[in-house]
Amino acid sequence: MSIRFRLFLLKLLSTAFILYISIHDISAQEGQTITARIVDELSQEPLAYALAYNLRSESSTSSDAVGMLSLPRCQVGDTILVSYLGYQDFSLVTTDVINYTVEMTSRKNILSEVVVTADDSYLYEIVHKIKKNSHTTSRQSKTYFYLESLVNDIVTEKIESYYNGTYIDHSVERIDLKKGRIGLRPLDNRFYINTESSRLFAMHNVFDRQASIPSNPLSLRRSALRKRYTLRHVKSFYNGDAEVIVIGFEASDRDQSLFDGRLWIDRTNDKLLKIDLHISDAEVYPFIQVLHYELNHVDMQITQTYGQVGDEQFIEEISFSYSYDYRDRFGRKIATSTTALLRCYDYENSFSLPYFVFSDDVYRDYKNIMAIPYDSVFWQQSAEYRLYEKIPAIDDFMAQYRLQNLAEGINSTHESGPIDWFQQDYVLWDHGRFTISEAKPAIIEKAQRLEPFDQFQS
Repeated sequence: MSIRFRLFLLKLLSTAFILYISIHDISAQEGQTITARIVDELSQEPLAYALAYNLRSESSTSSDAVGMLSLPRCQVGDTILVSYLGYQDFSLVTTDVINYTVEMTSRKNILSEVVVTADDSYLYEIVHKIKKNSHTTSRQSKTYFYLESLVNDIVTEKIESYYNGTYIDHSVERIDLKKGRIGLRPLDNRFYINTESSRLFAMHNVFDRQASIPSNPLSLRRSALRKRYTLRHVKSFYNGDAEVIVIGFEASDRDQSLFDGRLWIDRTNDKLLKIDLHISDAEVYPFIQVLHYELNHVDMQITQTYGQVGDEQFIEEISFSYSYDYRDRFGRKIATSTTALLRCYDYENSFSLPYFVFSDDVYRDYKNIMAIPYDSVFWQQSAEYRLYEKIPAIDDFMAQYRLQNLAEGINSTHESGPIDWFQQDYVLWDHGRFTISEAKPAIIEKAQRLEPFDQFQS
């Protein structure tokens, strides 16, 4: 064996070793995905939308409706902070195990001085005080949105998207699209879609009365509040230095135009921390009965949580769900349901947004997402907040039913049926859209000084 050949083998082995080390290091840096079930320590009931945050990687996620979550890019020794209002924070230190159960301890109920009062008027006074603090300045946050719809227990729609959200007065002022994807499965040649109704739920201001949404204690005047609601003290606990009181409310005379629910209030600072609203067989709802279809058993649920940004309270999370049934023209019962989550996860930064002139008409959520070319790399590699537990199911659904941008717009003949309705009014790119001409000598000379290009010519 020649010396030259030995040197070649040695160099080849060294390169292979370096390559192995590099790949191993990259794999170690990426880490592994852990899964956890978040439950109440005593009842073992799952805690939906508990927040999990990796202190090292700064990646975060929330548990789903059954308390399950997944979090990627975790390394051995990472500290995962799990938080949920009304419970003590839980610090999970990862090992080589990938499956965990996190048992959250409820904060101890304290005997507040208000409990000894026989009259419940203090509860109405507490609610009235936080209404005085409902106004805030405007702030922007990175925002994640996920929606899933079912018809007769079959998943028909999934939407996953990111926005720059603008928030003011404990509500959503506007959301500007960064990235989005939509999957839509037809059933019996029909589509079940959620656009304007879901937008209404997400942008619902609990302090304002709306004709199409049931009222709640925060949207009523003081006199109407006492007349139409019964309030009760559920519990009190300390959250840091602040005393938090939980107030339950129930509509008088079983009024189906009013939400029932609970309020979590920081009594020390008169701030709203959380509101949970729910109603069954609602008489007021934001859905339109089309033709002869009669809606029945309309149920709705909205939960909003708020966190401190600077000296003010802003939305952290909005989860909502609604369901109803109707009979189609053949007399068949159709049961529908939708669940969704909007999470404001970064008030310190914002996205650089794509420059598009978006639609503001019907189906605008669909049309705006369809206007932007699909970015597979973003969805495969994004390290932003996500519901990682749901990603495999979302990816599978999108692989089969993701709506494509047809790039036909106003040239469309609508032969594709409803799919065409979701397209933006753009036209195909052609040679008439731009012209090319030789630059002036002065411009060429300046460009060559800044970045010489003769060296690349043969």
